[in-house]
Amino acid sequence: MIRTIRPKYACRACEAHVVQASARARVMDGGMATTALVAHVVVSKFAWHLPLYRQLQIFSGMASISTVARSAAGRTGRLVG
Repeated sequence: MIRTIRPKYACRACEAHVVQASARARVMDGGMATTALVAHVVVSKFAWHLPLYRQLQIFSGMASISTVARSAAGRTGRLVG
């Protein structure tokens, strides 16, 4: 688990104004996939020629991995091709 700390800053003179750093952008909009997972799926598909259906069988114990795998491979394919 990676813990991201985003501190809040406030001015003592103007107590009403509090500023917090924005969160880092996700790899895919609206997704929970990390860069490590997307990289693993893409490398397995394109470098090791492991089809998505076989990756889905490997990751069958994880929730919603099929959506992540298909989306990562599709978006990366469009970027590369």
